[in-house]
Amino acid sequence: MEDTDHLSKETKPPLGDDGEPQKSKGDLSFSSPALIPNEPIIPIYSVLSSRTQQLLIALAWTVVTALFCSWLVSFTYIVFVSESPVPHVYDHSPKITVVAVNVASHIAVQLTGWMISAVFDVLSWTVIWRRGGASLRTFLAANQATGLWTVTTMLFTLGVHQLWCILRFFFLGAGWVVGVLLLSDISYKNVYYRNQTVNIVGGIAPLRTTAAALQAASYGDQEPSLEGASINTMLLSSTNGILTDPKFVVSIDPVSNDCTGLECRSLFFPGGLELLLKRDGTSIFDGTQPDEPVIIVNDAPGYQIEYMPTDFSFDESVDCQVYGLPVSALYACVASRNTTLYSGFSTCPLNLIQGADCQSNKSWTHPLHASVSMQVYKRMSTVAYDSTNFSILSIEALGPPEVAVDEDSVADMRTLFTIMYPQLSTIVDDIADAIVSFDTGQMWTDLAYLASVYCLQAEITAAELLYKSVYPDWLSGQRDILEGFLAIPIQFSNLLLQELNKTVLLTDMDTSASWGRASFRVRSGLWPIVAFAALALALILWALLCLAYSYVATSRRRDVDHEPSQVIQDAFRQGNPFEPSSPGVWQTVRGWWRRICGKDDTAPQIAIPVGPTYMVARNVGGENMLIAVDRDKDSRIVDTQEKGA
Repeated sequence: MEDTDHLSKETKPPLGDDGEPQKSKGDLSFSSPALIPNEPIIPIYSVLSSRTQQLLIALAWTVVTALFCSWLVSFTYIVFVSESPVPHVYDHSPKITVVAVNVASHIAVQLTGWMISAVFDVLSWTVIWRRGGASLRTFLAANQATGLWTVTTMLFTLGVHQLWCILRFFFLGAGWVVGVLLLSDISYKNVYYRNQTVNIVGGIAPLRTTAAALQAASYGDQEPSLEGASINTMLLSSTNGILTDPKFVVSIDPVSNDCTGLECRSLFFPGGLELLLKRDGTSIFDGTQPDEPVIIVNDAPGYQIEYMPTDFSFDESVDCQVYGLPVSALYACVASRNTTLYSGFSTCPLNLIQGADCQSNKSWTHPLHASVSMQVYKRMSTVAYDSTNFSILSIEALGPPEVAVDEDSVADMRTLFTIMYPQLSTIVDDIADAIVSFDTGQMWTDLAYLASVYCLQAEITAAELLYKSVYPDWLSGQRDILEGFLAIPIQFSNLLLQELNKTVLLTDMDTSASWGRASFRVRSGLWPIVAFAALALALILWALLCLAYSYVATSRRRDVDHEPSQVIQDAFRQGNPFEPSSPGVWQTVRGWWRRICGKDDTAPQIAIPVGPTYMVARNVGGENMLIAVDRDKDSRIVDTQEKGA
């Protein structure tokens, strides 16, 4: 046998007659006759130096991919989903966290791609290990040395190899999807770490209870425990600003399908911090509270109110009434239809107030200055507040809505209007009764109530005058005043109940509050992590099953017909004659980089011959070395050798 340096190559046709694809520029196939002169040409399409090494490399990629993906799932869950404090080694800014997950996702894609390519390479040799072998196209479709463009061109020629092309693209595509899942549903928000939890009474009481409390607190003959002045001072300070006060309200998406467009205003009132009580009825702000910047009120009742302008036609004889004094009056209408509450109002103008004609001259009652429709829903919520200024930081959880408007709601709103704008005779009668009974304490209480009522009415009147005189372009000004006026009894129900009957709060509104700190973090739903873990696990299990099948399939004893011809055995007796010399460090690094980029310089360039070609794997030069040869040509040489013997 001649020296292996005299390796020759046989030129093949550039393209099959049936338009079969050709791989790149090679047009060459290795052959052994250069080593043994005067022998028939036996094309050798590929050489596998070590079957064991190939399996071990594929298994190594699978194990490394499994370990890295397991760590990545754990890391992403900790920084994206977990409510627990982040370990110091993972505690970085949101920007760095996203970059870290992004880089790790790209690494996972690369590892998964290398694992899939290595497994398909193992499968390509497994399919030609069978007794009948497999077509050259099947071998090339699965072999990792075949570029994706060549696989794409083979996809358009009929044959079993098309299934292998589809499978290769499918699994490579699944590997690429791995890289986009983890960052597909991220957001940025404060995460709160709870340190201490106390049992409290919080949230907002029902409107029905509020109206009853207002009525009981506003008339002297019922001996209220809360002065009317306190109620009206509260209302006076909040009527105009409550809808925009971050201590009380936050905008949320509407529930009703009718609340759409810029005219819709959907607000949620969680209750606020000022009136939180401990279970024993004392304030949680008693000087012994933890020095933490955040308070989270857990699972407390709140109310969502949705306002919309309306042209609802009120039945004036039933729905509308003039409330108040000759020097200050309110014309208010309220009605309900199904689950919607309708309300409108007008206020007495300044010229009639100056003449004390608000009750006698009612021309100001038409048309209504503003009217709105109102949907009210009760919702349980978990809300985070700033413990220093009591403002709402975020709504952490919001329960399903329950309709809170019923047939009693109209009566409740009328009670509210009556208390805000009582008849003069009612107050005078109360004061007279106190004088007759020599109850000076009650007399001063009723006088204070009269003064506070007038102050409240003056506040609303002043707002009307300010709107008309100073801000005439404030298109929604009167409606804003009405909406704030209607929100008052809902927001401040607890204040009234605390003063009147704390036992109601202590039994019906039990919940808890947690002190803690905030950390601005990246957040994600759980589903991207679950999808990533499921997909990565499926690919890893598939790889392990394929490797197990390949190991079992190639370990079985084969028939003598599968032994290579003597020509090939002689050619490979001293090892692989096609083994290239070992590259230097720079060439090795360059080769790895080009493989990462999908450009493999070391891939054998194989031309696809005319007509069907079937390949088989032969053992040569040792138990682990395999070659891929033309099944029919090698069999004919074996038959010739046997006949000659």
